[in-house]
Amino acid sequence: MLDKLAAMSPKHLLQLRVLDGGDLDLSVTDPLERTTRYIYDEIFVGRTYVHPKIRVPDRATIVDVGANIGLFAIWAAREYRPQTILAYEASPTTHDCLVDNIARYVDPELTMAACINLAVSREANQELLLHQPPWVAGLSTILDGTTLPWIEELRGKGELNTHRVRSTTISREIVDRGVDRIDLLKIDVEGHFMEVLQGIDPKDMAKVRNIVLEAEYAETLGHSRDSISELLSANGFEVEAQDAAQIMIYAWRV
Repeated sequence: MLDKLAAMSPKHLLQLRVLDGGDLDLSVTDPLERTTRYIYDEIFVGRTYVHPKIRVPDRATIVDVGANIGLFAIWAAREYRPQTILAYEASPTTHDCLVDNIARYVDPELTMAACINLAVSREANQELLLHQPPWVAGLSTILDGTTLPWIEELRGKGELNTHRVRSTTISREIVDRGVDRIDLLKIDVEGHFMEVLQGIDPKDMAKVRNIVLEAEYAETLGHSRDSISELLSANGFEVEAQDAAQIMIYAWRV
């Protein structure tokens, strides 16, 4: 199977039916649809990122941390018609697909969408190691094998790519990109979520209006829905946590 995957182009067109009856021909590193179909259903069908208390204003600024191949950004562009989307994806191979998909499915006359190949973390200008199976776009993590045993298992099978990636922080990006507010901050970083939050200075946290966070591996990392909720509550957010395939955190300002 690995030989078959290696012989395929890293960009494979996968046709998905969207809610309005049109088609998405996505460029993905997922020739066997291991995660792309799941992520599509999660975002477009299950509407995982929608919460009744989260209200995104007209001409919003949306920051997508862990943008993957761009499914959330494409959905958010259609749902909210924002002024700006900043989409951060650490994996260089997945980032190539993100750029391609955003160029084809986000209208530049309505939304300025920037695709940034950096890992969002607690410190900027650090070199981090990103682990990713070669056969899927939707699974890459900064966590290591001491935390996630499957990383070493895949490494032993020759089914793991390791990328050296550069880091940034939300606060650094706010300064560098002249952002005065973040109307929706989406975080889906395969367990690296606390580092993303720790990279937001208190003065910048006040500029964030809404957060949707997927807290993968929370218990393994020593966190819980309550501890994450308490952190956001202490920063002025109203919070609701839901248990799904992973802990989903919805946070908003009144």
